[in-house]
Amino acid sequence: MFKLKSLFISALLLAGATAFAQQITVTGVVTSSADGYGVIGAAVQEKGTDNGTITDFDGNFSLTVKEGAILVFSSIGYATLELPAQAQMSVVMDEDAQMLNEVVVTGYTVQRKADLTGAISTVNTADLAKQNENNPVKALQGRVPGMNISADGSPSGAAVVRIRGIGTLNDNDPLYIIDGVPTKAGMHELNGNDIESIQVLKDAASASIYGSRAANGVIIITTKGGKEGKVKVDFDASVAAQSYVNRMQVLNAEEFGRVMWQGYVNDGLNPDYMWPSAAVGEAEAYGGGGGFTLVSFFGKANYNFADRYLASVTVRYDGSSRFGRNNRFGLFPSVSLGWRIDKEPFMENATWLENLKIRASWGQTGNQEIANVARYTLYESNYGEAGFATSLPVWPGRNGGECHWPGFPG
Repeated sequence: MFKLKSLFISALLLAGATAFAQQITVTGVVTSSADGYGVIGAAVQEKGTDNGTITDFDGNFSLTVKEGAILVFSSIGYATLELPAQAQMSVVMDEDAQMLNEVVVTGYTVQRKADLTGAISTVNTADLAKQNENNPVKALQGRVPGMNISADGSPSGAAVVRIRGIGTLNDNDPLYIIDGVPTKAGMHELNGNDIESIQVLKDAASASIYGSRAANGVIIITTKGGKEGKVKVDFDASVAAQSYVNRMQVLNAEEFGRVMWQGYVNDGLNPDYMWPSAAVGEAEAYGGGGGFTLVSFFGKANYNFADRYLASVTVRYDGSSRFGRNNRFGLFPSVSLGWRIDKEPFMENATWLENLKIRASWGQTGNQEIANVARYTLYESNYGEAGFATSLPVWPGRNGGECHWPGFPG
């Protein structure tokens, strides 16, 4: 019996020693290849697990991992590294030049992210593809600061987008630029998997290049295209179903026609030719039509001195036939400035700072969201109101030559 207990205890000790031998404690330091200083707050993670830590103010770290594990080193502004775990490690991380040199569509042109001076947000479309969302606009919720999205909850329902709140009259929807084509229709007709990039222009200085239509911000969408030398086939399928919780009992065509006929009779009207209102008893005939013309001229200039001092100036001259003949054109300027402080010589020893930029912007955008005939006073005939025919002004417009752009004297 004593021998059996001894054998059992020896087996437990051997198993514990084996398990302990499968774990190693890794200590080391992470430095930057640019200046040799430690990288603060770099993430050190055992690949494929949630086991990880971050470096201290000197770039030091300590982590217990499985023997033979792969460690993943990552930090904002640096290229990610994957290295086999060792007891002592000295890791050198290279700056991710691609991140700062990544270009962003800013309106008829592109700029490096580092050179931006306006309020522009870029959306990671890879994250959108992970969401099984029929309308890609809904998937943007919470991903762009200052942009609020609301929807009715249905799989095919439209979404209402507001960039920095309500800022204009009559229409507060942003302008969408899809592969260079402006539209107010939105993104609900696009497949999220077909979108290559999304940029959101939020301030007037950034959006003013698109003129009066951009008064509520601009969302620029670029769709995917073929790439040379690569063949890639993706398959994606999803199913959505809707059903009524409480189905309403409605009239069929015959029953509805009888109710309409009885409504005419109740109102003392001839049911043969008038459209009734059972509650009021009136019949109305409306007519109208029209269109408008928008013409624009614009120019933009960007300035960059020593990668430190940045400036951007935009001027747009819009003309709309919706305004009076004497005030159809308006000038909309914008200017934005940027200062990359981290590139100054006095910041060379600030190894704890990776990127610091101060920017300021100012701009004007017009608003032409009024009726095509708002510059006129129109009269409309109304037949059948208590048996009389009247002609009432339905749009009391101003003198045809004085209706002007908001903010401009008329």
